[in-house]
Amino acid sequence: MPAPAKTSTIDFRPDAPEFLADPFPIYGRLREQDPVHWSPRLKAWVLTRYDDVKSVLLDRSISSDRPRLRASATSSNACPPGWCSATRRNTLASGG
Repeated sequence: MPAPAKTSTIDFRPDAPEFLADPFPIYGRLREQDPVHWSPRLKAWVLTRYDDVKSVLLDRSISSDRPRLRASATSSNACPPGWCSATRRNTLASGG
C-alpha cells in the first residue's frame, strides 16, 4: 500500500521503550506538527486531537472493516470516500 502524498518525519513507534516510558513528548510533537498522521509502521492513521478522534468515532461512514474500505476506497491509502481527502485532512489538522 503506497503512503499518502504527505509524509511526516516523525517516526511514531508505540512499542519503543522510550515511548512506553514517556509517550507525552511524541504525542505533543504529533499534535503540533502532524495531528492527522499516517504511520507506515502501523499502516494506519494516528489522530492526536480529541475533536478529531471524537469526529471519527461518531462518523458511521468510517470503519475498520478492511474489505469494505478496499472496495470503496478512492485513494491509494484506502480511506473511506470523503474522509481522507486532502481537504478533510487539512480541515482536521486545522482544528475544523
